[in-house]
Amino acid sequence: MLKNLLFIFLIPYGVYSQSNNSHLSSETNLKGKVKSFSIRSEWLQDDYKELKLGVLNEYDRIYGNYYMEFDANGNWSKFEHYYRNGDLDWGRNTVYTADGRLIQEINFDSMRSITFFWKNIWENQARMNRALFGNTDTTVYYRKLYFYDLNDSLIKTEDYDTNNLLITYKVIVYQDNYKTKISGQFDGLDSLKFLIKEVRNKSGQITNSYMESNMSFLTSFPGFEFLDKLELPEQWSSEEFYRYKKKSKIKEKWLVTDNNKRIEEKWVYDSKARLIEYYYFAPPNYSCGVIHDEVETYKYDSKGNMIERTIKGYSMTKLLYEYDELGYCVSSKRINDKGKVDFEERWNRDNFGNTIEYERYSGGVKDEFFSYTAQYIYDDEGNWTSRKEFRKGLLYYTSKCEYEYY
Repeated sequence: MLKNLLFIFLIPYGVYSQSNNSHLSSETNLKGKVKSFSIRSEWLQDDYKELKLGVLNEYDRIYGNYYMEFDANGNWSKFEHYYRNGDLDWGRNTVYTADGRLIQEINFDSMRSITFFWKNIWENQARMNRALFGNTDTTVYYRKLYFYDLNDSLIKTEDYDTNNLLITYKVIVYQDNYKTKISGQFDGLDSLKFLIKEVRNKSGQITNSYMESNMSFLTSFPGFEFLDKLELPEQWSSEEFYRYKKKSKIKEKWLVTDNNKRIEEKWVYDSKARLIEYYYFAPPNYSCGVIHDEVETYKYDSKGNMIERTIKGYSMTKLLYEYDELGYCVSSKRINDKGKVDFEERWNRDNFGNTIEYERYSGGVKDEFFSYTAQYIYDDEGNWTSRKEFRKGLLYYTSKCEYEYY
């Protein structure tokens, strides 16, 4: 199974993956065991016609010319994006271990020169030895080392700059059979910068979280070797605690300041562990502007698809969703606090679940820039090999996709 892929940019038919979890577009799902594929697109309208269509040229950079590879486990290993004229724009290579851990990422520019890289070096599956960051293939500008106890729990990290000078380090101490975790962040001169304490229950959930940033306390701290013997402050600079109510499946986050406590967030779940209510309680007397309390509610259909989300704060917004039998969204509406639909999207799909007609409406008016129709041709695996997109009835561009299978 090819894993879900996340990219910062957008393409008209989404990001590719093998899973069938995308409710908005099945064009994001590859069928079969794909080793690589490439897409090349041809724009069929000149600049004048594009202006009449309402399609702007600055969007061409993110449309439709790229190449991807996957390893034998379905992890994305190479991505290359190309301009309309076929020139390379940028790319990225990634490396995974056999058990699916991402251990290396390299970004490169149009000249295939490395612009950024990072590498995680593992001692074994439980212990990452060090991490390296750089902006060329020879320059490491940041290095992070990891240290563990006999139970494979992290007890120290060290951060070094490009001159291999220690700039910061963190020491971690565990108490009460690892239910309590105390960590101190130090600079390269052994000065404590902040102190954090976390307490967990038997289920591993955080029940209390404390942070000390008071400089008068931190500057008097004797050193990291005394962290496990530290007399912790009676009054922390900030404190949070969480309440879990198993019968009603509620989680609450409380803040404690100056011996006063108030609830900040609240989550309510149904019997299937789905979020059905979320509350945010604004701080009183907030000095940086007006912040309103916010309440969100969620509703689901019998298949677990979210069909309604309501947001109440300064105003109210309601989002409504409809799905087909395959679980893909075919309608999305945003309703304002006056009860009117101010934004709507509609999808019509073929037998493969791919979008053959997409319509977007703002204030009841169809948005011709984003609305389109599409035609596909498929291979024997069910992946499309040809795609034509029409806007305002005119063929805007065509895309060809070639696949290599394992």
